[in-house]
Amino acid sequence: MKTKREANMKHLSKDMGAAVAGCLLLANLFIEAQITSPLKKVLGAAQQVASTEIATANNDLSSRTEQTAAAMEQQTATVRQNYDTAQQASQLANAPKQATTQGGEAVGNAVSPMAPIAEITSASKEQAIGISQLLQDYQS
Repeated sequence: MKTKREANMKHLSKDMGAAVAGCLLLANLFIEAQITSPLKKVLGAAQQVASTEIATANNDLSSRTEQTAAAMEQQTATVRQNYDTAQQASQLANAPKQATTQGGEAVGNAVSPMAPIAEITSASKEQAIGISQLLQDYQS
């Protein structure tokens, strides 16, 4: 039979094993808390930095997009104005052309009735030259 002392030792040994296991569990929880807490802080800070950077990049992109849209609107207005100016220049350029054409037609209309006068004048000139030569011949 076992002595009372052996039974106490066995009971004490069991209690010590449970105490050691409890200490190891507490130590493990403590170590986990010591590692997990800073890691959670680092993760939270990294997420905050990433969120801030993403928000800043979105704001920058939005600003650049607005600037690009404004520049395109200005270019569109400039193109439209250039088109209008070109139309006006074309109309102004056509006005002298039309005036020249009309002037040419007016001169043609004025000259054509004068053709018979020119023929008569040409014939009269030849007659005058002929008479002038006759007179010179007569004087010589």
